[in-house]
Amino acid sequence: MLPGGIAARSRLASRTRPGYGWRMWRPLIATLAGLAGFIAYIAGAVTLADRVGGLPWPVQAGYFVVAGVLWVAPAHLLMLWAARK
Repeated sequence: MLPGGIAARSRLASRTRPGYGWRMWRPLIATLAGLAGFIAYIAGAVTLADRVGGLPWPVQAGYFVVAGVLWVAPAHLLMLWAARK
């Protein structure tokens, strides 16, 4: 479309809406927070796995199932926050 057309005006209008800048930063903030949190979670899970290593195998299996799934809920909430309009 030509400069100054409807598409150019709608892009300009979307940039000047209140709160537009904050929504633009949400995915970046969520990505950085998610990566930092996931790295910390892995470090904690591995540290606890060393302590679980001497326990019977059903306890170890339970730990690894829980530790393998526990990160999903915070990641889901973080993605919802990042995508919120």
